[in-house]
Amino acid sequence: MPPLLGSWLSAVQGELHAAQGHDADCRRDFEDAERLLPDDTADPELPCIILDDVHLTRWRGNALARLGDPAAVEDLHHALQSLDPTFARARAGLHIDLANALAVAKQYPEAVAELDHAKTLATASAPPASAAASASWSQRSKPRSASR
Repeated sequence: MPPLLGSWLSAVQGELHAAQGHDADCRRDFEDAERLLPDDTADPELPCIILDDVHLTRWRGNALARLGDPAAVEDLHHALQSLDPTFARARAGLHIDLANALAVAKQYPEAVAELDHAKTLATASAPPASAAASASWSQRSKPRSASR
């Protein structure tokens, strides 16, 4: 099995263990994924797998946040600083992951700020039709006046 595929599969397994609340298994899987990740992550036989140190750190941070581990904040901050700024959707998702990790750590003002960053990025990178739909949804989701 190519090392990149082994690393990716270990990370997938770690994500599944996080979703099930299996902390030790999750951590072991992400340690395996890190160990298996090759130095050169561009594998012509696996063009659909985009996985490098930054993406793996983000993935692990997301899993640790699901487990309620405050260490997720550090992983996600590191990934945010290292992520290619042209990856707008990934960056928006990373801000959401970070907001979740901060909320778990009871750092609510920081979590709200991260959600605002995510919304700004998502709105800026959305096609015009998506932006219009989002604005329409925002209007419909506002609380109604109690004076009806």
